[in-house]
Amino acid sequence: MRYGHRPEEMFEGADLIVFLGGFPRKPGMERKDLLQTNKKIFTEQGIALGRAKPDVKCRVIANPANTNAFILSHFAPQVARQNITCLSRLDHNRAVGQIVTKTGCEPSDIEGVFILGNHSLTQYPYTNRITVRSEPIEDREWLEKTYVPRVQKRGGEILQIRGGSSVFSAAKGVVDHLRDWYSGS
Repeated sequence: MRYGHRPEEMFEGADLIVFLGGFPRKPGMERKDLLQTNKKIFTEQGIALGRAKPDVKCRVIANPANTNAFILSHFAPQVARQNITCLSRLDHNRAVGQIVTKTGCEPSDIEGVFILGNHSLTQYPYTNRITVRSEPIEDREWLEKTYVPRVQKRGGEILQIRGGSSVFSAAKGVVDHLRDWYSGS
C-alpha cells in the first residue's frame, strides 16, 4: 500500500477506493452547505482517479454523497459510471431496520426495499414492493406516515442524539455494500 498526501499517489494502481473524507456535516447544517467545499475535494480526487486501475470501484461516503459521486464521475470519465457509487446503502439499512422494528422479522425476511433520490430529506423510500416473508405490508398508513418520514429523517435524528455524525451507521453501510458488490446479495 502506498502512503502519501496527494490523491494521485494514493490512487496509483488501486482497484477499490472508499472516499470517506469530505467536509463533515455538523448539527444544523444542510447538505447544500457542504457542496462548495466538497466540490473542490471531489474535483481533485476525480482527476487523480486517472492513476487507478481502469476498473477501479469507488464508494463515496462524504455528504451530499450522490452529488459528490456525480462530481467524482464527471472528473473521472475513464471510470465506468456503475463503478462509482454512494451511500444509499445506509438509507437502505435504516429502512430495513424500521421494518424489522415494526414486524419483528429478520432482515433476511424483507425484500423490495428501494431508496429513490439523494441521501437527504428529499429521498423517498419506495413502498410498493416491500414484502416480509413474501407477503406485502398491508399497513399503508404506517408506511406513508411513519416509515417514509422516519427513514428520511433518521440521519438528523442520529445527529441530534449523538451530537455528531452517524459514523457507525455509515461504516455498516459501507461493509454491507462492499460485501454485496463483491459477493452478490
